[in-house]
Amino acid sequence: MILFGLLHYNIMKIKITVLKLALVACLLYFFVPVSFSQTSTPSFVNPVIQMGKVTISGKIADMRKVRIDKPVQVIFSLSHPISGEVVKKEIMTDSCGNYSVDLEFETNPVVVGLVTNLNRGKAIYLEIGNNRDIKLDFAYKKDGSIKLLKYPKSELTEKDMLSGMDILSKVADYHSKRKPLQLYNSSPESYMEYAKVGIRDRINLVDKDTLLSDPFKDYIKKDVFFFCSTFLFDYESEMKLNYRNFHNGDLIPDSLKIATPTLGYYSFMKDINLNSKLCLYSFLFPDFQEQMLRNDTLNISPIGTTPIAAWQRTVKNRISALIGFDNGQYYDVLTANSYARQLNVDVKPLSEIQKQNIHVYFQGGEIEKILLHENEKALRRVSSIEPLVVKDCSDIPDANHLIADILKNNVGKVIIVDLWATWCSPCLMALKEMRHLELPLKSEELAHVYITDDSSSKALWGKMIKEMDGQQYYLDRKCWENLLDKYSFEGVPSYLIFNKKGELKSKFTGYRGNRQMAEFIKDALKL
Repeated sequence: MILFGLLHYNIMKIKITVLKLALVACLLYFFVPVSFSQTSTPSFVNPVIQMGKVTISGKIADMRKVRIDKPVQVIFSLSHPISGEVVKKEIMTDSCGNYSVDLEFETNPVVVGLVTNLNRGKAIYLEIGNNRDIKLDFAYKKDGSIKLLKYPKSELTEKDMLSGMDILSKVADYHSKRKPLQLYNSSPESYMEYAKVGIRDRINLVDKDTLLSDPFKDYIKKDVFFFCSTFLFDYESEMKLNYRNFHNGDLIPDSLKIATPTLGYYSFMKDINLNSKLCLYSFLFPDFQEQMLRNDTLNISPIGTTPIAAWQRTVKNRISALIGFDNGQYYDVLTANSYARQLNVDVKPLSEIQKQNIHVYFQGGEIEKILLHENEKALRRVSSIEPLVVKDCSDIPDANHLIADILKNNVGKVIIVDLWATWCSPCLMALKEMRHLELPLKSEELAHVYITDDSSSKALWGKMIKEMDGQQYYLDRKCWENLLDKYSFEGVPSYLIFNKKGELKSKFTGYRGNRQMAEFIKDALKL
């Protein structure tokens, strides 16, 4: 399982026929209205929305060696809750372990996650205040754990900084002793009641932890909830996987009718308190917001040129009873996320009317500054977008014919083939990260090909690909499994990279980050 936002670079091996019983939020948080105020004193439990930059620098040591003799890969991750993305930045130290990185943030303070290739199973959580450059020196001990040598003072304890990934690993690896239930022919409410028990068990693991501070535990619980809600939103795919689990991986019969959740099904959201400012730090909060905005049942329309106050009234009428409140910071964040989807997903810059609507409502505040900053990025990306092409797969019997079709349609181009699924969190995170991939070739020299299968809801797939570019293939089960076997893939996301001659140059499972992907593409350019 994915270990939430910090671990999304890891390989996710999910056997396609294994049951993925999703979890739903347990009723832990009762709604307490939180008013948004830019003048409030920032703290870990009370971050304010604020755009800025910070420089993190220091030195990494490895006590298992006399000295570090080659560069170390360092990966920084942080949530941008207003522009709706988890931002990753990869750097390399010098040959002595010295590093420096500049990070843009959208909250003050901000939580930053840090891992290195010396031990990808250990992470450091940092709480960083506004525009305060910091020093972080740390070393890997002989057992692979991390020792902090110099670090910034903050509200996080040293145990918080070093043990966050450990508790998330424990939560993700938890296996219930309950007997799995056949849920695909039951009601969505039955699935929810079954899933509640599982999420409560995992939340209890966090509560029982003796190392973490109470505020940091509350933060971790938010990440646990948002991770579980990812699967809850994709109810149809979860029930298809449930069916296969009880039928030895058989194909889904046409006669199987999976119920569609009603609006009331989503009332689980009121118990998390989405107005809590701790949500802003969560590495999966942007993904949760994206699911909110594209969900057919919730039916939240894109903001377009609608004045913000009018759009919010419509949204409140639709979801306030489900999330438990009708005012507060959350609605402003959701508004910003709707604009950000246009900028980052559709790559459609703001119109003059939209800019005016933003200014009238936000009055030059931090959210307006962030959206205009994102608009500048969108303007630079417009020229690199590939057209969306949905391929007819009805006459593709196996992987050999599929690859032949892909190569024939992309002669003279470097081809990135991405095997993904709508229910796969690492896949979705990778898709977001690749939006910012700086490529060593012109856009007309590159082709993106995306392949999924019927474990993904076709309705959801059809909606999601409208927000993507490139060539889209939706395979039946037989062809998909043949493709996995051909390249010895066991899970998703998985990738194939072909050079301009149609020769396979790289294949791997698990997104390795933009830096490594750029290296793979450079390798494909070597003829």
